[in-house]
Amino acid sequence: MFAWSARFLDVLLIIAGGLIAHSVRFATLDISDIERLLIAFNSVLALLLFPAFGVYDPWRGKPLPVMLARVALAWIAVVVTGLLLAFTLHRMDSVSRLWFAYSTVISGTLIIAVKCAVYSGLRLMRGRGFNQRTVAIVGAQGFARTLLAHLSSTPEQGVTPVCLLDTIGDEELHASGVGGMQGPATAIGKGGTRLPALNDFDELVEKVRAEEINEVWLALPLSQEHTIYRFVHALRHDFVNLRLIPDTRSISLFNHSMTDVAGLATINLTTSPVSTLQMWPKMLFDRLFAATALLALSPLLIAIAIAVKMTSKGPVFFTQSARARMDGRSPSTSSARWRCTRRTRATSRRRRATIRA
Repeated sequence: MFAWSARFLDVLLIIAGGLIAHSVRFATLDISDIERLLIAFNSVLALLLFPAFGVYDPWRGKPLPVMLARVALAWIAVVVTGLLLAFTLHRMDSVSRLWFAYSTVISGTLIIAVKCAVYSGLRLMRGRGFNQRTVAIVGAQGFARTLLAHLSSTPEQGVTPVCLLDTIGDEELHASGVGGMQGPATAIGKGGTRLPALNDFDELVEKVRAEEINEVWLALPLSQEHTIYRFVHALRHDFVNLRLIPDTRSISLFNHSMTDVAGLATINLTTSPVSTLQMWPKMLFDRLFAATALLALSPLLIAIAIAVKMTSKGPVFFTQSARARMDGRSPSTSSARWRCTRRTRATSRRRRATIRA
């Protein structure tokens, strides 16, 4: 229902942006046929392309800048595609360029501003206890306690834990971090409320169905695949979001993150902190700096080469074969001849002195 309302609102904002742009440009609301056609193109393309960019996916728990960037890219794609369609009709000569620019900027601004307002309003409502999604957490004490602390610190996400299943069989789960206390089978949730801590698998499944809990989070290590499979099999016919939040604290010393490689979900244990794309500025700077330095020093280098050529025989540069490397190849070493000139002259003097003696 909300997604269809968002689609309808986006179409209204596109139409409103076109009308406002015409009013700003011509001081009237009597738009031409080609302008109506462009507005219709943009409205239909928004309905087709916005879902492809994930604009209407749930924004709950997602960073706002990323989602706004997605909306901006989707709107640019809509405008470019609509412009190409209009060019194919050979009607762009009768369209005001200023109106088209105003319409693009105003409609895009309205769409982004409304989505920002809705996002902020929903976060505010969730922080005050409205528009909540209930979740049951399955896991051992330590990791489940971490999840509860995170949910307590981010009430604007709108996720409310309602019960816990202690997979290690303890009778009590203290989410506050205080252990060793005896009491009823409860745990501390958001706002200091007491949550039932269950120990039976079937009891949790029945509670999820009876209370229509929205999601079940499996805070389990990957080694407990049998428990994971039991939940998948038991809740396969229920309208419940079953999510696996793997316990990766044992590899917390590594720079691990989730990524998609060849269509497969992978965990990066150790990766280069700098990508090839990020290295391009440094590579460009190195080459430009080297070229500038060579140009600045070229007069001095040319003068040295002339001096070497005038004061001694042979080329300015010489090559020397070194011993073979470990791979069997013999590298050739090139260097300026003037470096060995002093050695050559000293050797000649010693030979002449020996002959005279």
